[in-house]
Parts: sequence; C-alpha cells; structure tokens
Amino acid sequence: MMMRKDSRFVTLRGNIASLSGGSLRANGGGLFLVATGIANLASFGFHLATSRLLGPAGYGTLGSLLGLVTAAALPSSAVQAAIGRRVALHQGQDQASTSPISAPPPAILRGALAGLACGLAVALLTPLVDDFLNLADPVPALLLAITVGLTVASIAPGGVLFGALRFRALALALTLGALSRLAFGSLLVGLGYRLTGATAGSMLGAAVSLACLLWPFRPRRVAGTVPATEATPSSASAVPGAERDQWAVVGPTLLAIAALAGVSTFLGVDTALARHFLGPRAAGDYAAAATIARVGLFLPGSIALAVFPRLAATQRVEDQRRLLREALGLTALVAGAAATVLALEPRLLTGAFFGQAYRGAAGPLVVLASAGVAVGLGSVLVYFFLSRHSPLALSWWAALGTLVVLVFFAHRGPLLIAWETVCVSGATTVLLLLSSMRAVRPRRGAATRQDLQSVQHAPLTPREDRSARLSFESDSPLPEETGQVLGEV
Repeated sequence: MMMRKDSRFVTLRGNIASLSGGSLRANGGGLFLVATGIANLASFGFHLATSRLLGPAGYGTLGSLLGLVTAAALPSSAVQAAIGRRVALHQGQDQASTSPISAPPPAILRGALAGLACGLAVALLTPLVDDFLNLADPVPALLLAITVGLTVASIAPGGVLFGALRFRALALALTLGALSRLAFGSLLVGLGYRLTGATAGSMLGAAVSLACLLWPFRPRRVAGTVPATEATPSSASAVPGAERDQWAVVGPTLLAIAALAGVSTFLGVDTALARHFLGPRAAGDYAAAATIARVGLFLPGSIALAVFPRLAATQRVEDQRRLLREALGLTALVAGAAATVLALEPRLLTGAFFGQAYRGAAGPLVVLASAGVAVGLGSVLVYFFLSRHSPLALSWWAALGTLVVLVFFAHRGPLLIAWETVCVSGATTVLLLLSSMRAVRPRRGAATRQDLQSVQHAPLTPREDRSARLSFESDSPLPEETGQVLGEV
C-alpha cells in the first residue's frame, strides 16, 4: 500500500493538483496564476495592436528586436529559481510569507549592476544589430538595450520575492508591467512614433515592472525596531552549510541558464534571419506567422515547469519514465490541438488577428504550426535533461547553428525558411526523445530501489541477493534503511 501511494504522489497529475493547494492560495499563488494569464493576453494584445499600426514592413523589424528581449528574459527564470531557493532556505516556508524580506541593498545593487552591464553590452552591439536588421535609425536598438538592462535588473528582486512567497507583489508587477507595455506602446505608435514608439513602450513596461518589484524592499522603520530590510539575516554565513550549498548549485544553475537561452534564442532567430534576408513585407508576414504559431507554447511551457521539480526529486527510473510519458503526452495533446486549428484556418486567423495586410502569413503559418509542436515537446525534454544535469539540455544551441547555416545558403522566401525551421526543430526533438528513452530504459540485471526495499517482505534467493548487492555497490547511494536491510540479509 505504501509503495502504491508513493508512486501516485510523484505523478504529474498530483503535481498539477498541488498547485491549487490551500497554502499556495493563502500566499497569493492563485492571484499570481491569474496575473500570468493576464500578462500573456496583454503581450499578445501588444503584438496585435502594433502589427496593425506598423504594417508588415515595420512589424517584421519589431518582431526581430523583441526576440532579443525574449532571449534575455527566459534564461533569467533559472537565476530567479536559484535566488528563490536561497531565500526559502534562509527564512523557511512557514514564515516566508509573513517575516520581513531579508534582502539587503547590496543584493539589489548587484542585480542593478548586472542589468547595467547587460544593457551596455547590447548598446555596444547596436551597430551590428542595425546592420543585420537593416535599420536606418539606431534609436530602437538603443531603447532595446535599456529594456534588456531593466529585465536583467529585475532578476534579483523577483527571485527574492519568489523565495519569500510574496506572490501578490509578483502578480502586481507582472500585471502592471504587461498592461503598461500595451498602453504605452499602442499610444506612442498611434501618435506616429512607429518603431521607436513600440520599443519605447516595451522599455516603459519593463521599468514599471521593475519599480513594482523594488517597492517591497523600501526601508520601513517600526517603532523600537530596525528597518524591515535588516530585520532578518541575509548573508550566506548565517545559515550552516550555506557556503557549500551555494557552490553546489552554481553548476546546475549555469547549465539551466545556457539551456534555456538556447531554446529562447532558437525561438527568435528565424524571425531575425527572415528580416535580414527577405524584403520588409515578406519579413513582416513571417513575423506575424511566427507570433501566432507560438501562442500555443505557453501551456507546454507550464507543463514543463510543473513536471521539472518532480523529475529532479525522484531517483527511480520507473517514476521518471512515467512522469516523462505523461508530460510528453499532455504536451503533444495541447500543442497538437493548437497546431491543427492553425493549419485548418490560417487565412481566417491571420486576418482576424493581424488584418488583411498580412495575407502572405497564411502559408508560413501552416508550416510553423508543426514547429510549435516540436519546440513544445523539445522544451519538456530540455527540462528532463536539466533534472539529470545532462549536457544534452544544450542541444538547441546545435539546432540554432544548423538553422543559421541552412538559411544562409537557402532563403528564397518565407515559406522555405519556415520549412527549414520545422525540419531542424523536428530533428532536434526526435534526437532528444530517443536519448530520453534510452536514459529511462530499465537496465537488465540491476535491481531497482523498489526491488531492494521489497526484501522487508520476502526473502531473496542467492541469485537475487548477488544481483542486488552488485547494484547497491555500483549505483548511487540508497536510503540508509535499505542498506540496513541488505546487511541483515
């Protein structure tokens, strides 16, 4: 009975069901989930509004520029997760949502300096960006550099709020930032500032979001106490073993940053290549098709994030295989349904979302819908290999290089670039899938943890005892009680 209950606990259904638990709702987790949905709708609305106001030529350039912001934003989730984990270890989950936030000004200052460094780096690359995207005005690229800097500066306060379970503050920052981007971007483009106005709207949205994230860290002095930001210890030395734990997570965190950067860069590189090699109108049609095709990637990304903690927590191959099978099945169902709808009515969707000026986006949309399925499945597989600290999680960088080479030699039109994107993403996903099947394949002649624990209920034969002892000596360390049972046998 206990083994059956444990197996059910590590399933994907149990993990998703736990998201609606009372503790999460009490800390504002439900509000944060709602805010995430609002932010995604506002982001899509920003693309719809600017695409109609800019037209295909201007929107193709805007989509390429915003791809750089996406490449910086997605890997930041790995850094935020590491920061949140540190804060949770310091404060403890029982008091995380009620105790004062233990984030000293130096931590926020280091985040601001990192954002400044990233912004300056992108600003120095502005001439290359202008040349690659055929931009006559350098102002949009410079505004993009400021947006990247603000996005990176938001990592530290966002991570601390995650670890402290301040979901209400996160929900406020997420919602106001997305709505500000939509409002300012649409207003400035409508006033005639066009591409500069659209990028300025993204910059102002990032600034509003950062201000909301920094607001909980303001110094607050209560009578007879020290300021709230100094009320709890925040240095690594205040926690026993924290220094060792800090170095233990550096490697996995860097691997996660590199892997997620590969996925996010692959998602935007085809739009940038289309803007570089194609005419302005054809590039705009491709950008519109890519935007619609990737709307369905939100749910697969949520599935990957939901299953990742369970994959990282369990060491049993059977549980990993079951989790991976359920996650891939659910992702294929959701992404496949979205791709089917996109493929059946491409002209209707492009006309409804972007207007009749984007009629040329219907052809690439049919093809890119399949790429959305491949990237959705590939994202789940990336998180699977991240849970095992495997360098196979970096496979999308190889896919990125392959796509760049293919488009460089063959770029006759948006449809050809779309087919090249589908072929590269599909091949990468298939290779990752085959590798994952090999990783979770049961080994012959080796006893599993469940097999070893069963000695409490049934004696082992001499052959089973020898196999179990060999597996125990060669595999990873098993629980202490299992080793005691083996010693008694």
